[in-house]
Amino acid sequence: MNKNILIILIIGILLVFYFCYNLEHFTSTPNKETKETKESKNIYNELYEVGTDDENKEIYRYKSKLYKLSKDDLFVPYQPKNFKIAPIALRVPTHITSKSIKSKVPMNFNGYKYRGLVANTYYKQYYILYEKEYENYDREEKLYYYILVKNKGTTFKIDYDIPPRSKIELGDVIYFSYGNFQLGPLKFV
Repeated sequence: MNKNILIILIIGILLVFYFCYNLEHFTSTPNKETKETKESKNIYNELYEVGTDDENKEIYRYKSKLYKLSKDDLFVPYQPKNFKIAPIALRVPTHITSKSIKSKVPMNFNGYKYRGLVANTYYKQYYILYEKEYENYDREEKLYYYILVKNKGTTFKIDYDIPPRSKIELGDVIYFSYGNFQLGPLKFV
């Protein structure tokens, strides 16, 4: 009787492995590439802010071409005579098709300039970071106002208004306090 139970257990284990392997095999088979799937692979890409031109306008790079912002969300090809390279290229989430490059986020929002994204992945907190220069000429160090904006479906809403502080750089981990309330750590990505 013990032999029969052992044989049934071995057969059961083999059947479980067989079905698990086949389930993984069937779900991971690649689909044939169609024109739609090839095009959809390139829909969501990112553009990088790589510097500024002589007029202090931002210059962006996608692949090997340079672009400038023509409206608040549309980028057009641009060939500047000279431009100053930024120390760090900032990502701009974009929607790219064969005909146009549009930003997924407003590049200017309530007088603030798009700076990037901040996130706390553990608590699933994601914000769009905007900055505006603080006009206080008494200090040697430049200060900046910041706002954290959330995408609420089709609209963007300011969630937090940050008091003047030093410039937030790519890779910085930041905290914000409002009395007993503290937001962070948020990493600038």
